[in-house]
Amino acid sequence: MKKKHGPAFHAEFRPLARCPECRGQGETQGIFHHIPCHACGASGLVDKETGEALSADELVVQLRLRLRKSLAENRKLRAQLAEDPGMARGYGPMGARYHGD
Repeated sequence: MKKKHGPAFHAEFRPLARCPECRGQGETQGIFHHIPCHACGASGLVDKETGEALSADELVVQLRLRLRKSLAENRKLRAQLAEDPGMARGYGPMGARYHGD
């Protein structure tokens, strides 16, 4: 089903890049102290395609999507480790025992 108007059904993953002004730090060096970067809104991230800063609301949504993706990947890797028979019951890599010496 295609929507004709209104907000999207789901938030879409947008490609982000480090801010070229502050190099992803979120702040720039002033004369005497660090000041928030105005090019990225002190977030350190900009839209990869346009190079424009994201609004605070959009930035929160994009970071939430990235966090969910990372947590799912972490969960998947932990499940793979749990299935590995060489890592079960105190065995280390290649089935070697670790005694803590």
